[in-house]
Amino acid sequence: MKRLILILTLMSAAILCMGQKINKAEYFIDTDPGFGKASNIPISVPANDVSLSYSVNISALSNGFHMMVLRARDDKGHWSTTRQQTFYVYKTQSETASNIKKAEYFIDTDPGFGKATIIAVTTPARDMSLSFTVNTSALSEGFHLMVLRAQNNAGHWSTTHQQAFYIFKVVSSAASNITAIEYFLDNDPGFGKGTFYSVPVPASKVAAEFTVNLSGVTNGNHVLYFRAKDASGKYSHLYAHAITVTLSGIGDVDITSWFRLFPNPNSGDFIMDFNDLQGNPIKLAIYDMSGRQVCLKELDGENVPLSVDLPAGVYMVTAESGGKTFKQKLIISK
Repeated sequence: MKRLILILTLMSAAILCMGQKINKAEYFIDTDPGFGKASNIPISVPANDVSLSYSVNISALSNGFHMMVLRARDDKGHWSTTRQQTFYVYKTQSETASNIKKAEYFIDTDPGFGKATIIAVTTPARDMSLSFTVNTSALSEGFHLMVLRAQNNAGHWSTTHQQAFYIFKVVSSAASNITAIEYFLDNDPGFGKGTFYSVPVPASKVAAEFTVNLSGVTNGNHVLYFRAKDASGKYSHLYAHAITVTLSGIGDVDITSWFRLFPNPNSGDFIMDFNDLQGNPIKLAIYDMSGRQVCLKELDGENVPLSVDLPAGVYMVTAESGGKTFKQKLIISK
């Protein structure tokens, strides 16, 4: 096992007094044992001014900062002022001591060094690759953080290696069956707070036909939103249907369907359904929340797939056709 020995060379000069000669010098490290009781530094020839070279054995010192103090005495018994030297002891480890002997990991919460889940190390070495299986069955769905660290034979722990991951739990076919459809007009009241239509026969795919209650709706353009709910309580993306409401003087309500945009939210790929515009040319513009136009397209057709390269955020889609303009929010999430 290698040991680090520090060699220090210091110059020392006692307070010079006429007719006095330095005949003794000593040093101590960290703790003063008292005058004349420290480690002796031999002086072969007493003189008014001496230069001393000596070795200090630091093998018994711990790693870290230490203070060495030097002082001298003349032949009249007077001690000089002290000279101090700060130094740092760093002891190198042997190859065996630095070998990794233990590894462990924890997820999300640190239980403390040596108390995490053990990763088997068959042959200790300074550099190794570890393959291990992590049991995630008890973790909730969502993001988690796994932290890995290792310990060497000297008992020192390494810095940590961190890995973020996402848990997605597949539900059973029965749990994923659609059981209800929720709809609302213009403003989202929150999940479960819209008007519900119960699906008579739950299934993973359903075709539902029902009447939407639009009582109290005002004249003008509106957006009718739909979303589905499965047996596990999870909701689908929104399906939006743009309409124009015209109220007659006798209380009749005339509904003109414009377009449908789905899915919404999306990653930038969505479908514009213009089946109810009867083949009219359509000018489509997308604006960000500052009012800056970020996309402009001339569309023709009834069911048009679109792909836009836009940052995640909320945008406003404006469709113009047949002298009418309709606006709807677009949510892009990546």
